[in-house]
Amino acid sequence: MSGQKRSKHTLRAYSAQAASAVLAGAIAFGGAGAAFADTAAAPTTTSAATTQTAAAAGSIFSDVKTGFWAEKHIYKLASQGIVVGNNGLFRPGDSVTQQEAVLMALRFMKLHNNADTTTDVVLPSNFQVNNYYKPYVVLAFQSGLLDKTVEMAADNLKTSWGERKASREWVAELLIRALGKSSEAAAAASEPTGFADDAKVSANKRGYINAAVDLGLANGLDGNRFDPQGAVTRAQLATFFSRAEAHNSLQYDNTVSGTVSALKDGKLTLYSNGTNATYNLSASTAYFTSASEARIGLNDIQPYTKVTVIGATYNAVYVELTNPVQQIETAEGTFAKVTPGVIWVDSPTGYDQYSYDENTVFVDVNDAVINASAVTAGSKIKLTRETYSGSRKVVKLQVTSGIVNKTASGTIQSVDTAGKKITFKNTAGTVETFSWEDGSTLFSSQSAVLQPADLKTNSAVKYTVKNNILTAVEVTSAAERTVSGYIMELTGSTIVYKKSDGTREVKLLAASPAIVIPNVTSPAAADLIADATGGDNVQLTLNSSDQVTRIEVTSRQIEQYSGATVVAYNAKTQLLTFTDSSNKAHVVVLNASTKLAYDGVASPTLTGIASRLTEGRKVDVNAVGDRACQ
Repeated sequence: MSGQKRSKHTLRAYSAQAASAVLAGAIAFGGAGAAFADTAAAPTTTSAATTQTAAAAGSIFSDVKTGFWAEKHIYKLASQGIVVGNNGLFRPGDSVTQQEAVLMALRFMKLHNNADTTTDVVLPSNFQVNNYYKPYVVLAFQSGLLDKTVEMAADNLKTSWGERKASREWVAELLIRALGKSSEAAAAASEPTGFADDAKVSANKRGYINAAVDLGLANGLDGNRFDPQGAVTRAQLATFFSRAEAHNSLQYDNTVSGTVSALKDGKLTLYSNGTNATYNLSASTAYFTSASEARIGLNDIQPYTKVTVIGATYNAVYVELTNPVQQIETAEGTFAKVTPGVIWVDSPTGYDQYSYDENTVFVDVNDAVINASAVTAGSKIKLTRETYSGSRKVVKLQVTSGIVNKTASGTIQSVDTAGKKITFKNTAGTVETFSWEDGSTLFSSQSAVLQPADLKTNSAVKYTVKNNILTAVEVTSAAERTVSGYIMELTGSTIVYKKSDGTREVKLLAASPAIVIPNVTSPAAADLIADATGGDNVQLTLNSSDQVTRIEVTSRQIEQYSGATVVAYNAKTQLLTFTDSSNKAHVVVLNASTKLAYDGVASPTLTGIASRLTEGRKVDVNAVGDRACQ
C-alpha cells in the first residue's frame, strides 16, 4: 500500500466462519491515554481476561535507567500511550512478536480504535494469531498495513504467525507501510542496501530496508551489518516508531507542539494554533532534545523556543526541544511614552507604535523589573518582540540608557574595586549593578566610614543612587567584615588604628579577641606593637556590633631586638649603641615618647634608665628606623 487508509467502519469478521474468542491478557505494547501503564502478563495461547491499569504520570519504568540508549523514545511513546509496561517494567531487551508489533503500528497510525473487539473473528486455521490480536490483525490487512499474499503464503505459516519474533527486515516493511511510503520502497527495491550482509536480505524486503535507512528510522549494526533476520527488541521497536513520528502529520494523544511563550514558577506556557496552554512542570518531567538521544535539563529550555509537550490534564510528562532558536526579534529606539496597550517610540516621521499586553516585562538597565510608568521620555530602549504568533507583541522592554534615582535596600553580591562597581540583590530579589565615583560616594557602617574594600558579600545594606551613580552605601547588618590599618594605641578595651587614607578609627574590643602574629606561638595582646607612626599593620575583623573579634598582624614596621647587648649610652645625645644576637651593631635614639621599663619602677625616666645602660647590659629594644620606641 502506498498510503494510510483511515477506515472508520467496524470490522465484523474476516471469514465466513464464526468462533468464540476470549479476550487475551494485556498486550505488550498497548494502553492509550496513560503516561505510563502497568499491564498483566503478555497474552498466551490460553488467553485469560485481564485489564490494563495506568500508573502515575511522570513515573518511569524501573528497568529503564536514566542514560539508557532508548530512554528518550520509550519515555516519549509511553507518555503518548503507544507503549505500556508490565507491572512497572518495560523489559526493553525482550523480543517483540509480530502480533504485538502490528498493534503498536496501528496505535502509531491511530487506527486501533477502528478494530471491532466485540465480534468474534476467525482467521484461516493455519494462520495462527492469539485471540486478543485477531481484530487488529484483520484491521492491518484491511488498512494495507499487512500484505495478505505475503503473510499468508504457505511457506510463511510453518510456525505460529502471531507469536513469531518480528525480524528486523519484517519490521522495516511494517514501518514503511505504517508511514504510507510503500511507493518509496518500491522505487528502491532493486538497489543494494549497502550493508555487508546484503545477501541475507529477502528480495521483497530490500526496498523497505532502503527506505527505512533513508528516512533515518533504522541503522546498521557493528561491522556494517543489518542483520535482517535478527529479532527486534522492545527498546528497538519503540525507537523505530518514535523516530517515525517525524515523518507523519498525525496528532497524538496528549501531544502538543508549539512555542514556549512563558516559563516561570514551575509552569510552561505553550503557544500553539493561536492559543496559549499552561502546563505544570514537576521533578518527574523528562526533558529531551530532537537533536540528541541524551536527556537535557529544564535550564536548557528557553522562552520563545519550539518544543513538543506531552502530558494529560496539563501536567507535562515529556518535553522535547525541537528548535533552540528563540522566535524573537529586537529593535532599539528612543522612548516617547506609553499608553494602554501601546508603546510609542520616536521616529523621524513621528512615532512608531508597538503593542504590548499584561505579560510584557519592563526592566531597567540592570534588568530589574520596573513599572511601565517608570520609563522616562528620552530613555534609550531595546524592544524584544515575539515572531511566532503573527501579532509580534512586545514581550520585553529594557531601558538601555536612562536616569535612575532611588534608595533601596538589599544585600551585596559582589564588589569590583577595579571597575568601581557594586552588585546588589534588592529586597524584591532583583540583581542590579551600579558604579561609584571616588570622592562622591560615602561608604559607612554605623558611625564608621568605610572603604570599598571593607565591604563584604552578603552584608545587608541600604544604597542610594542619583543620576545612575551610587552616592551612599550604608552597611545595616553585616555578619562579619574586616578593616585594615596600623595600631596607634591599644588598651584593654579599645584599639586605635590609622587607615590608608590617613584617618583614625577607634573600635571596641570584643571579649577575648583572637590574636594572630606570624611566627609567634600563642600570641597575646601584649605581643602587639602600638606606635604613633610605626605600629603593627593589622587586619581587624568586626562583628555585627562593630566590635573587634580578631586582630591579625599582616606586617611589622618595628624591628625587635631581644637580648641585645649594650655597647654604650650617651646621656647627652641620648644615643644608645648595642649589638644584636648576630653581633651586628645598631644605634638608636631615645626620646620622651620611648616606652621604658626597668626594675619594676612604676614611672621610669630617661635619667633613671641612663645609669643602667652600661656596657655589657642585656636589653630588649624595639625600634622604628633609628628611633627606639620601646
